[in-house]
Amino acid sequence: MPNIIVAIFVAAEVMALRIRSSTFIHGIKIKSDDEHIALTISQLADDTTLYLDSVNDIEHAFEIIEYFGRFSGLKLNTCRNNLRVC
Repeated sequence: MPNIIVAIFVAAEVMALRIRSSTFIHGIKIKSDDEHIALTISQLADDTTLYLDSVNDIEHAFEIIEYFGRFSGLKLNTCRNNLRVC
């Protein structure tokens, strides 16, 4: 695997860790056995899905993504974004 691909995956994981550890992003709550677990992010290859609970979550997630983009050189593909509200 070329080094650039490894670097991109490492950078994406750093961004994901920041989103998961943010005290401002709560994600959605799912029940597992007797406890509730917060789900905020899912990644597969170069796709990232965010599970956000509020407009506040969305704003903070985009701040992290923009900050990440400034330092990594990677950008959000706005043509492929989807927003689903349940």
